[in-house]
Amino acid sequence: MKGHEDKLMKIFWLRPAFKRYSLRSPSWASFNKTLCSSYSLLPFLIFFLLVVALLVLTGQVDLPLELGETSKTVGEDAAELEVRQAELDDSADGASIATPIARGGGSGGVPSAQCATWIMQILLEGESVRVAVDIDEIEEGSEVRCEECGLATDVDHDWEDEVKLGTKSSLPNSVFDTLLHYAALNASSTGRMSADELYAVAAMLRRCATSYNLFGNYVSYSYIRSSRENSIDGLDCAAWNYTKSCPRYYPVRRQPSANPPPTCPDYFRWIHEDLRHWRQTGVTKDMVEKARETAHFRLTILDGKVYVENFRQSIQTRALFTVWGIAQLARTYPGRLPDLELMFDCDDRPVVEAERFGVPDSSPPPLFRYCSDWRSLDIVFPDWSFWGWAETNIKPWRSVLKDIKEGNKKAKWEDREPYAYWKGNPDVCPWRADLMKCNATPQTDWNARLYNWIAESQQGYKQSNLGNQCTHRYKIYIEGWAWSVSEKYIFACDSPVLLNTLRWHDFFIRGMVPQHHYWPVRDDDKCRSLKFAVEWGNNHTKMAKSIGEAGSRFIHEDLKMEYVYDYMFHLLNEYGKLMKYKPSVPAGAVELCPESVACAARGIWRKFMEESLEKGPSESDPCTMQPPYNPQEILAFNEGKIKRTKQVEAWENQYWGRQKRKKQRL
Repeated sequence: MKGHEDKLMKIFWLRPAFKRYSLRSPSWASFNKTLCSSYSLLPFLIFFLLVVALLVLTGQVDLPLELGETSKTVGEDAAELEVRQAELDDSADGASIATPIARGGGSGGVPSAQCATWIMQILLEGESVRVAVDIDEIEEGSEVRCEECGLATDVDHDWEDEVKLGTKSSLPNSVFDTLLHYAALNASSTGRMSADELYAVAAMLRRCATSYNLFGNYVSYSYIRSSRENSIDGLDCAAWNYTKSCPRYYPVRRQPSANPPPTCPDYFRWIHEDLRHWRQTGVTKDMVEKARETAHFRLTILDGKVYVENFRQSIQTRALFTVWGIAQLARTYPGRLPDLELMFDCDDRPVVEAERFGVPDSSPPPLFRYCSDWRSLDIVFPDWSFWGWAETNIKPWRSVLKDIKEGNKKAKWEDREPYAYWKGNPDVCPWRADLMKCNATPQTDWNARLYNWIAESQQGYKQSNLGNQCTHRYKIYIEGWAWSVSEKYIFACDSPVLLNTLRWHDFFIRGMVPQHHYWPVRDDDKCRSLKFAVEWGNNHTKMAKSIGEAGSRFIHEDLKMEYVYDYMFHLLNEYGKLMKYKPSVPAGAVELCPESVACAARGIWRKFMEESLEKGPSESDPCTMQPPYNPQEILAFNEGKIKRTKQVEAWENQYWGRQKRKKQRL
């Protein structure tokens, strides 16, 4: 692309004209008048075309068609420019830019300096401009306009206190952007043209737009090509906004790695168990359609392309970030996902009851969601928060792990507060409300320090940096309305996790073992159970510290983002093997790629998407799946967990028995 830029700079009269004629130049007015005259321009255009033809014949410049590219010409863009979305809200609260405007006689007149600011925002940032006005004092149907820069909009009294200034030119935005890009390539020490010069360029382009149609094809091609070459490792929203289609230059498949992949963590083996109910029958179209009843979206993968059909709005942006995560999976392992079709439910609790499908060939619907339980057949999948939970200001998982790792270094485990810590919303379920009774009072100290997150939510979660919450020796995990996304954050702190009895499971917790990764806490006697756990840990510091380190190591190593993608990869591939039909793209589906999700996002949602964007295909193959558990292995594994839990309960009973006898002696 650099070579094409150099050639363009040599060929086009555009740049020298821009450099020579600035807004302050005495010759600007005469130049502008001459340039806009069709009679004066004709000889120059003939000379320009002859020069281009000569350079093409001598091979010094390549036309777009010689490069095998298809470009959109100005002639094809006959409609007026669509006013671009005006939400310049890069902050989480969605604040927009509002600029005061002067009024007079039913229309608004604006100083030329202000016009320059607005037009530069439109041309260089790709935005329209929100302008604050007093609608009640402007006549219906009149215009608010900037005479010098050609910005105008009709007044609609349905608006409240602002209008949008857009453009009424026939020249596509891509051409404007590219012309200004070339014009701004100044070889001087400043590196850029001044704001006044760029304003002059923009104003001239607006008034003389039709004079530039002859090279619109080349510039549009250069715009897309430049965007492509600079965006392979990032979002290509320029091309998306221009074509409204997913980029086709991204690698469709990566060559297999020469290095053998690692073995997947043990919890991957539960994939086989989750899909066991369809091993005999396979997955049919009727089964999938039955799962639509509660689903939020349908996911279809066909010939390596991913499509999403939305059914209904999810809680917050769960569905949005879930499909964003799937887009990153396709970007990580391009061309390696099987043809499949599935339904995804983004609500909390499982709904496919096992007792309804207890007989062979009962055809349970294969419904994917974030958690399940032993009574249900819902298929567990990584939750949306691995790519960021914007509503609570919790960053994507890679960033959170880095923050917590740094937070663990701030205080050694022995130097942390010798209590159990929990912070969350106690109002979502009875068992959390019951937990709050264990908070310290002047009369009783249960060794727990519990905090209501309501105040945090009222402050916009500005203090929700999880790296700053590794300050206590013990962390408490308790489920909410269902499983809680806080689970992985709590385990990452190098502190023993006091785990209340679980009702639900996500995709990784089944691989964790009591007394090794966590300390079990009774659900029906929380306060006394917490009191004993902290007392035991403070009296057995070496063993308690090792439990905290093992749980944290599991999260940092076995639940790193690479393994999250590998779990998704293997789950979808194993599910794809069960498909009994060839899926087709639903009529209401749209192709899924990072651009189709992120380019319309704003504020913290866009920030988290850019932060969690996978830059390219994985350099290694997915981890190697271990074979399924056999029934005896599952039985032994579960019995081992029960035995370890009951052993802790026995120690706890002994402790409180001794405390009771001491009190009786007193």
